[in-house]
Amino acid sequence: MFILMGALFAGNQILVNNITISFGATPVQMGYMVSALYGGSMIMVPFFGELAEHTGKRIAGAIVSIFVGTGALIVGFAPNVPVAVAGYIIYSAGFGGFESNMLALTSDCNGESASSVINLLQAGFSGGAVLSPLLIRLIIPEPQYRAAYLVITAIYAALAAYFFSARSIDAFVIRNESLRGIAIVHLLRDPVMLAFMVSMMVFVGMESTCTYWISGYFNWQGYTVFSGYALSLYWLSSIAGRIVASRMKSPNRLLVICLLTSSANALALIWLPGILWKSIAFLMMGICNGPLYGGLSLLGGTLYPENSAAAFALMIFSGAFGGMVFQPLISRFVGSGTHNAVFYMVSFALASVAVMLFFIFRYKASKESIS
Repeated sequence: MFILMGALFAGNQILVNNITISFGATPVQMGYMVSALYGGSMIMVPFFGELAEHTGKRIAGAIVSIFVGTGALIVGFAPNVPVAVAGYIIYSAGFGGFESNMLALTSDCNGESASSVINLLQAGFSGGAVLSPLLIRLIIPEPQYRAAYLVITAIYAALAAYFFSARSIDAFVIRNESLRGIAIVHLLRDPVMLAFMVSMMVFVGMESTCTYWISGYFNWQGYTVFSGYALSLYWLSSIAGRIVASRMKSPNRLLVICLLTSSANALALIWLPGILWKSIAFLMMGICNGPLYGGLSLLGGTLYPENSAAAFALMIFSGAFGGMVFQPLISRFVGSGTHNAVFYMVSFALASVAVMLFFIFRYKASKESIS
């Protein structure tokens, strides 16, 4: 499942570019399509998380699979950018719900070892993300995209049928008493949960900036041959970071170190001369960013194990919001030729998250020592 999710996630990063070329769209219009790939999750994932609390993760898995397949079908037949944006909103609504549901199920099934397992599964996600851009470039010529989305539709139709029939999934769900009323409302009253959500929002906003715009950055620098492989290099390097993180029970200290190191490498990407040093800096960003998505998801998603579906949904919502809200701003930077400003912003934002997490962990430790 996670390999498939990674393949489709990174595949979209190439296919959006193909759609842009096919429609003759501007960088700003591409920015709106990228935002739409996160916008649906922002709107619908909390609803899907709450739905899973009431109907169960199996039924929720089937429903979100239907959403992904429907969105992919709309994109596949889209005659213009506005219709593609609408399709991406539906697609991302289901994709975010699917991801949060899978993370919650993983947490339910693995207890104290959830951190290690999630990082290993995220390594599988990265593996899929490495392969799909390469395969798409080999199989699908640059202006084309429709056939890929029809394949995605078929895949998620099969997954919907699987979830409807796989009643054994219900046996793995934690049976603790849930929070009364609307679980998400209760979770949003926790300041630690809110801090983790902000951290996820900023991180995903900055990672999506790297992955969607790095090819344009290397083209701007004149390294056009390398630009086509930069995205696969990023996801390949992230596997190493996630495998290392899977060896650690607590992600707290590792997350702060990874954020600070990734921030430094964003500056190195700007300042260092030549393709070799720039590619090393970008590779290091992939290694350091690798553990962050799974680690941040786990921090928020396991604050309330009895409501893991709602908690993970809020974390995925936060990431989707970050991916959506930053992209129009980034596209305007790129459109005006200020590529370096983009990575200065990435560096500052990642360092800020590291500082915030450091103080959150100290706050949590002091509360636990008092109690």
